[in-house]
Amino acid sequence: MALNDSSGFIRGFVNRSVTSTNYITNNNAITSGAWNCVAMTWDLGAAAGELVNIYRGTLTVALTECTYGTVTDGSGTAGDDSAAPLTIAGDGTNTGCPGDYAVYMVCNTVLTLGQLRAWQFSPRRMTTAVDFKHLGFNGTGTQPDWSGTGNPGTVTSMTVAPHVPLCNFFGRST
Repeated sequence: MALNDSSGFIRGFVNRSVTSTNYITNNNAITSGAWNCVAMTWDLGAAAGELVNIYRGTLTVALTECTYGTVTDGSGTAGDDSAAPLTIAGDGTNTGCPGDYAVYMVCNTVLTLGQLRAWQFSPRRMTTAVDFKHLGFNGTGTQPDWSGTGNPGTVTSMTVAPHVPLCNFFGRST
């Protein structure tokens, strides 16, 4: 998942062996001056047009599913991207991406909109999380992985600010 371009529209992409899955939103864009909350789920076994679901909200506005200007379901097995860096904002090809980012989580299972909204307003460790960052919480250097799976990361091409005041998520899990 990354911003498609400086419009703030979000791109969900799954590299697949025959044709890649590619969904690009056309509403509910990432905005500057707000702490954005973005989520993407994907299930290659879902019905056509439903393989990827992208949601956006803020720290005070509940996530809602975006609509899509581009939907390519693709085909074939999902590629192994475990060696690739995780990109949160830009995909390395665009500049001028808007928005402020506070927390993010990558799970190894599809979550419902209700589960995503519960996490949105109470970020915490979850047993399905494989990566969980609260950007800036631990300073501006290497960002720790609070999921417990050992995936720390370094922020590049962005400014890390003091953390956003969120509820205490440490020690809690679902």
